[in-house]
Amino acid sequence: MRSRLSVGAKWALRYAVVTFVSISLLGIYVYDRVEGRIRRDAELIVEIPVRNVIEAEKRHPDEPDRIAEAIDREVSASDGDLRLGIQYFDPSGNLLIARGRLVEDPLPLYARVADGRVRHDIWQADLGDGSDYYVMTASTRGGFVQAVIYSRRFARHADFIADGFLLALPIALIVTVGLGWLLARGSLRPIQRITATARRISGSHLDEELPTTGSGDELDQLAVTLNEMMGRIRESVTRIRRFSGDAAHELRTPLAAIRNQVEVTLEKDRAGEEYERALRQVLEEVDRLARGTDAMLRLAHSEAGLDPEQRCDVDLAALLGDVVEFFEPLASEADVKLELHAEQAPTVSGDPAWLHQLFANLVHNALKFTPGGGLVRVEVGSDASGLGASVAVRDTGVGIDPDECLRIFERFHKVDAARSGVGFGLGLSLVREIAHAHGGSVSVESQPGRGSTFRVELPGRSAGTSA
Repeated sequence: MRSRLSVGAKWALRYAVVTFVSISLLGIYVYDRVEGRIRRDAELIVEIPVRNVIEAEKRHPDEPDRIAEAIDREVSASDGDLRLGIQYFDPSGNLLIARGRLVEDPLPLYARVADGRVRHDIWQADLGDGSDYYVMTASTRGGFVQAVIYSRRFARHADFIADGFLLALPIALIVTVGLGWLLARGSLRPIQRITATARRISGSHLDEELPTTGSGDELDQLAVTLNEMMGRIRESVTRIRRFSGDAAHELRTPLAAIRNQVEVTLEKDRAGEEYERALRQVLEEVDRLARGTDAMLRLAHSEAGLDPEQRCDVDLAALLGDVVEFFEPLASEADVKLELHAEQAPTVSGDPAWLHQLFANLVHNALKFTPGGGLVRVEVGSDASGLGASVAVRDTGVGIDPDECLRIFERFHKVDAARSGVGFGLGLSLVREIAHAHGGSVSVESQPGRGSTFRVELPGRSAGTSA
């Protein structure tokens, strides 16, 4: 079974790996720099006796004894740990003098200097004791000088640094893992609280909010975003519950009426005309029930928001012209004058079918509650910003009480008897939700006995967003 590490353990390991690699690279870099510096120091040390012998030769040319004395002084004055050895050769490459380490294990003259390719050079040689020696060979006026020093003394310094890094590396790794674990646990503690809170949230327990620290970091922003999402979910669930309860309540009445009508009809034998009349009454109730159900479905769909794929550019003048033309026969039959004024109708972004439904509901309401001889006027123009559209549907009907204006867009809400009918009270709720789905709004101004004005504000096509 595959083991699963916690996020804290994973981050601690990653932190340790990164630190391990960083320390290793730093150690390699420092070791390389230190080793190079030690090598340069060793080369400088082996170069000093060679230069001193060359100076002695310049002061005492053709005096081998004086040169030998200078070589003896250099060997005797040197640190015994260096194991200094010096050789002096004639111009033909014959060994004339050997002192120090090179007495027991003499070195042949370095070929690159002997054949004149270079005047001096530093190289390394093994004298048989398992360690390299730094060797400097230089040509002089009277021949050649060659000196060696033991490299192990210098290598010990580099080894000491390498051993220090190798010893510190596992300690640093252990400390890094521990500190990484503590840091990861501290950093992830808000996520643990968020997780514990999220587990307590359910469909029946949506009031819980994820804890925030106020730090404004990424985790705090995540908690704030999730809380905002939970707020929208709570609002949606509340709306669904209210909608379900209201729908059940509103559907109960026509269903009860249908049941009562059927029961009364079946209580005794009746003539065919009575059965036909009863069935027609049941059919009317079923039609009313179907219309109400269809309105509920449209309302639920609009509350879910407008799909971006449904959007297109909508010419409001043409759309409102179709709405007015559709209701012209109804207006004529009711002896109500229906007018459209769309001189500067802007183009909006939205769903033409939904917008048609929105304005059809408003015009139908206005015609239904405007007495004969009245006027229904549809006006469209730019909004206050000049970017969006403003559509007003004015009527000279019975008007609405100011207190009712505050609740008129609530679903299943019906106004007083003068304006109530056989509907479900969903028309204006659907208007509001369609407007919100298009990023707009709807408002009403009314005075009892003097008519009403419903105003719909819609953003322009560049600013349109679905709710």
